[in-house]
Amino acid sequence: MLAPDFWTLSLPPTGQAQMTFAFGAPDALLRVGGQPLGLLCGAGHMYRVDLPAAASGQTYLEWNGRTGPPHDLLLWRPILTVKGTGPHGMIYTITYTLRMRAMPDAYPERRGRQVFSPVTGTHFLTRIDPQVSTVGWSVSGGAVEGDYQYAYSGGGLRGFSPAGGFQSDDGITASLSCTSDVDLPYTMTVTSLDTGEVSTFTQALVSDFTISSMTLAADWTV
Repeated sequence: MLAPDFWTLSLPPTGQAQMTFAFGAPDALLRVGGQPLGLLCGAGHMYRVDLPAAASGQTYLEWNGRTGPPHDLLLWRPILTVKGTGPHGMIYTITYTLRMRAMPDAYPERRGRQVFSPVTGTHFLTRIDPQVSTVGWSVSGGAVEGDYQYAYSGGGLRGFSPAGGFQSDDGITASLSCTSDVDLPYTMTVTSLDTGEVSTFTQALVSDFTISSMTLAADWTV
């Protein structure tokens, strides 16, 4: 069996997700869900693998006809929709299409003999994957109030690299938080019913949320 001395999953705020570990065979392959991925040499005996955006499943090292102990790289793909209203008849919808990956385990990192221990899957902590996560929004509505008519418009879809993440401390419940790094702009148009004067204002939605507790199913789905 092949036992990497160090095994972590890294999801940086921007750029490619990576897996890093120490192993003395640079021609080894890391298989993720059956897909072979080559190793990239780092400092010393440290190696890394750049993970494709959709890579998930059983993960193990393969070299010279031998395989290392497997670990499950889980993938969550939730779609969350937030709907609300604002002043002067404004209506908005924000849709988050998220991707998150983690390796549930009793160890935050596996070293030495730990790589041979059974994977108990008691906790995980991971970022929202910036490679494939998007946020979409639309704003509409309006109202006549006093001597003014208000109208709202705007929307779009963009990738983002939110702060926050997906975390479980017991493998039973999990929390999800998202603090967006992008603006979600919309336009408010105000028309004076007395003079006909039209003014436009560019504003932005607040696109942050927290779900403090959700139940994990036996297969880790939420």
